[in-house]
Amino acid sequence: MASWLPRLFPQYALRAEDVLNERIRLESISTAIGAIGIMLIAYVTYLIFPADIPRVRYMGYWLTSQLLANSCWLVFIAHHTRYKLQRTRHLWPYLSSMICSFNGFIWGAGWVFFVGDATIEHAHAAVTFTIILGGVFTGGVLATIFHLPSLVSFMFCSLLPALVGTFIDDGIFHVWFGVTIIVYMLACTAFALNLHHFLMETLAQREEKSWLAQQLETEKHKAEQANQEKSRFLAAISHDLRQPLQALQFFQQSLRETCSATHQAQHILGGVEASVTALNGLLNAMLDVAQLDAGQHPIRRSSFPLNTLLRRIHQQYTSLAEEAGIRLHYISTSLHIDSDPMLLERIVQNLVHNAIKHMGRPGRILLGGRRQAGFVRIEIHDNGVGIPLQEQESVFQEFYQLHNPERNRSHGLGLGLAIVKRLTAALEHNIGLRSLPGKGCTFSIHVPLANELPDSPAPTPLLLTEPPVRHGTVLIIEDDEQVMESLQTLLHLWGYEVLLSQQPEPETLLAEHPELNFIISDYQLGGEKNGIELIQQFRQLAGWKIPALLITGNTSADLSEKLSKLSIPVSYKPINPALLKKHLILLTKET
Repeated sequence: MASWLPRLFPQYALRAEDVLNERIRLESISTAIGAIGIMLIAYVTYLIFPADIPRVRYMGYWLTSQLLANSCWLVFIAHHTRYKLQRTRHLWPYLSSMICSFNGFIWGAGWVFFVGDATIEHAHAAVTFTIILGGVFTGGVLATIFHLPSLVSFMFCSLLPALVGTFIDDGIFHVWFGVTIIVYMLACTAFALNLHHFLMETLAQREEKSWLAQQLETEKHKAEQANQEKSRFLAAISHDLRQPLQALQFFQQSLRETCSATHQAQHILGGVEASVTALNGLLNAMLDVAQLDAGQHPIRRSSFPLNTLLRRIHQQYTSLAEEAGIRLHYISTSLHIDSDPMLLERIVQNLVHNAIKHMGRPGRILLGGRRQAGFVRIEIHDNGVGIPLQEQESVFQEFYQLHNPERNRSHGLGLGLAIVKRLTAALEHNIGLRSLPGKGCTFSIHVPLANELPDSPAPTPLLLTEPPVRHGTVLIIEDDEQVMESLQTLLHLWGYEVLLSQQPEPETLLAEHPELNFIISDYQLGGEKNGIELIQQFRQLAGWKIPALLITGNTSADLSEKLSKLSIPVSYKPINPALLKKHLILLTKET
């Protein structure tokens, strides 16, 4: 089978082995049914055959030979089905052809031996055996249809004796029966061969589809593994790259606060600060793009008021817009939307920041939302220099900047709109752009409309007891010495007392420093515990919710989902020193 299948079906040559295995499986079922059927029919024939037919006494031997041969074949099928040995598979086509040839010959010879020379007195017996032979022949063709040698051998062995017998014996059938057999044999052969080729081609196609499905599943598994490995790599490289950059930012801020106010010193510091800011922006943007491509941003949809988002963005960017000579406004709305508030805010932030950077002249930016058939279209209008029609698709590509051929870093990196495109795709929101040169731009995001719900007030932190009086003592838990040293230097300049530890013992440290009033902890520490566990231990032992800030360079989706369920503020490295100072002030005031 393995040798001739590729020649019959060269398009499936690579799958010949699988087709052979499946063909044997199907043939084992059909020939087993055929063997059982032949034995039953032979036994019934033995019982009903007239006793006055010449040579009828030999019918017992005829029946016994069939019972023995087909019983052996059934035992062989059962053995192969159970153990699937290479040896039995190799013997299969030969034994199959032999048993089919035997069955065909024993029935063809039985017709010649028992009724081929029958006279008119035994016409009913001859007709009966002939009808039974036709049924056995048809059933045998169907049983052997999957194996061409077995099929051909059965057909010829069953009909050839009868054909020869009609031209030799002077029975009641004579030549006309021989001619009928020839026509019947040719018709059955053509039908059987056509059905065989059709079934084998269908079988090959089915096996090919099964193989392709397995290959697809294998490749999918490999892709999922590669994606998981990429996620772990991104988390590791994110943490390792952000650590030195975080230390650099803290040292740079410390240097600015202690350096002399000479023009040259301020100029050098300005250059250092610009380089650090550019590096920070590039790192964050590239890691964001990589994470979005890897599908690492978890989507947390909820219903919330659009006005809250617009107001917050207006507050964040008003001062930056004023520095560029731009008036930033928003239109209040009572609409509620259904989206991920954090990711949607990042989209609008990027679009507003992009508009401020690329206005090209003093002007006006307007934020608002329009209701549209179950959706809200959030729009960001500006009256800047605009974007030519032929460039409007290109601006969403990575590192593409329309009005910055010299790659001036102060004009951005060309990743803002690429991140916007990925975020809107992740949220299944449509983004649109309308613009004319000299007339400004309008970016729009289509967000599903939600039922209007009253704003829920933020939960008030529950204190276990009244907090003690603050004395400005901050505990830094950090396993990176550069980050710890730079942060210690900066906090000292801000007037805080600083405690340093890589793996603190909360009970011992609180006993020695009961005046502790703030904790800054890295999440990923070198020991068995992480920053979250240590902060929770400190709070439990102190008996009140000590203000704390968790900082981390790990931006994996699993960690993000875990942190979202906690009441501990989180900031990702590299954190801006000014933002850190705000955290210290705000969190201390809250408690």
